[in-house]
Amino acid sequence: MGDGILDFNWKLFAQRVYQKAKSVDIFVNAMSLVYTTLLSLVPLLIFSFYIMTLFNIFGGMERIINALKGIILENLATGTGEIVIRYLENYVTNVDITQLGVISFFSLVIVIVFMLARIEMTFNKIWGVEEHRDIFKRFVAFWTFVTLGTFLITLSLSLTISVISSYLSSDLIEVSTGNTYIFRFISVVSYFLIFIVGYYLIPNTDVEPLAAIVGGSISGFLFNLAKTLYKVYTKYAVGYSQIYGSLSVIPLFLVWLYLVWMITLLGAVICYVFQNRSNLHHFNTLQDITIGIQNIIPIAILVVICKEFMDRKSTGITFEGLANKINIPVEIIEDNIKGLMAENLITITKENRYIPITTLQRISLWEICELLLFKQEVSVKEIFADEEVCGVYASLKDELRKRLKGLTITDLLDEGC
Repeated sequence: MGDGILDFNWKLFAQRVYQKAKSVDIFVNAMSLVYTTLLSLVPLLIFSFYIMTLFNIFGGMERIINALKGIILENLATGTGEIVIRYLENYVTNVDITQLGVISFFSLVIVIVFMLARIEMTFNKIWGVEEHRDIFKRFVAFWTFVTLGTFLITLSLSLTISVISSYLSSDLIEVSTGNTYIFRFISVVSYFLIFIVGYYLIPNTDVEPLAAIVGGSISGFLFNLAKTLYKVYTKYAVGYSQIYGSLSVIPLFLVWLYLVWMITLLGAVICYVFQNRSNLHHFNTLQDITIGIQNIIPIAILVVICKEFMDRKSTGITFEGLANKINIPVEIIEDNIKGLMAENLITITKENRYIPITTLQRISLWEICELLLFKQEVSVKEIFADEEVCGVYASLKDELRKRLKGLTITDLLDEGC
């Protein structure tokens, strides 16, 4: 295993991470998420802290919550001193969620769901997933994430404090050194867990646990490093305070949020590239592939599926096997597979293997081209205003029909294609 790690082309891996981060423009997306965070940060904190107060199972929850508040608010407002922390704490503690009306409560929930949905859309963009969760599934998933996640954190923390305190025969919360070390440890571990769980669950696609662990671990490390360095910078840099005066905490807070989202999105990119590490040498974007190759990709996928179906006696081919034979980004393969399945040319078995849906002798190359290449949502006359151009298009299409109509996938395979 050690040899495998040493033999891994880390230089190429870093290059692909840079290319992917640039192609999805994580800098712009991080700015967008900063704006979304500003709108939904206070509602999320209000709701999360309220849920914590509902689970006073082992007692002493008020002190635990106060300690957690300090950790959470400090990490959100790193480098901004006490001002932003005090403002956030005032907003959170002065709102009694039980006194809110129905409309205000659901407005609070909608803002939280909106933020999580925006995060999901950004992650899906990194993973090349065009299909997002529908509104109902998104609401249920995010509601569960916020409520159950907060409950589990509170429960685990309560159990830890209760058990350790009983063994030490003292109230651990009252011991300042214990309070410091335990909450620091929980704080650091939680960074890694939040990133790992987020990378695994948020994208609307299957993510390898190992890829989520790698991306989450790197993000957790970068977050801790950035937090330390940013504290040092804001302590000794006086530029912002000289320019903005008492308002200097605002740009400092915004810059910190931007750094957090940059680290988060970079970790998601690392997670994506690591999952596709076997395809690093052919890690191109769709823009790097010519139009001619793009048009022939669905035919190439169909040929590989049919060939595998013939060679392996009806067992079909897995997605991983298909990706190893066609060296293009996996999201492009996924999109073309969806198109082939929508046209009833292939299907997937219970064993997650792709097979042709009809006899190979009946799959005409012209039918494939007509379905996948010449299928238009609008008529040709609406595209080409010149009648002569329409005539040229019709002639080319007719000539192609004559050449391909009698040709099947089997004919190509028999000729050695």
